[in-house]
Amino acid sequence: MGLRRFTTIRVVLVCARQVPSLLWAMRDHHSLIAWQRSHEFVLAVFRDALRVNGPGLWPVLDQLRRAALSIQLNIAEGYALHSRALFIRHLRIASGSAVEAVDLVELLAELAPKAPIDLKALHEKGRECCRLVLGLKRRLVQLATTTVVRRGNVGPSRAAQGKPDGRIPGGAPRSPSGEGRAGDQG
Repeated sequence: MGLRRFTTIRVVLVCARQVPSLLWAMRDHHSLIAWQRSHEFVLAVFRDALRVNGPGLWPVLDQLRRAALSIQLNIAEGYALHSRALFIRHLRIASGSAVEAVDLVELLAELAPKAPIDLKALHEKGRECCRLVLGLKRRLVQLATTTVVRRGNVGPSRAAQGKPDGRIPGGAPRSPSGEGRAGDQG
């Protein structure tokens, strides 16, 4: 059962790499709307965080800056790797950072209700980043799964290639020494 799951995952990743993608035909990651909006969010967070003062707010503001920056940088790094699977992985991280940043903005609104910044606008920019990153990730996953359905099998089975599949007649796996069935004595 475990081997079958591994093979399925491998097929998805192999097919996803083999399909030519228009995504990387664009100039660079700056052309992605998700990156553009996350960049705007980072600039707003860094600009506004300097104007907020208060006891005990420094850790929240520091973590907010880190989370916002993580969104933008994970989109850029994942795109630069030119692998759909790795890009999806980095978008998952960016999505988590976006949710974290939005939660931190909400926490900041509770801790400093009279802050001299527009926390509602910052909150909306963060939510937009969440939606865009999640939408891009879903689209890439959808393209990868569509590829597998279209392509079907990627190659002949091991039996068709004349290679043993690790089983002997009767369906039991071979023992580590290759002799007889696993668990047979004598």
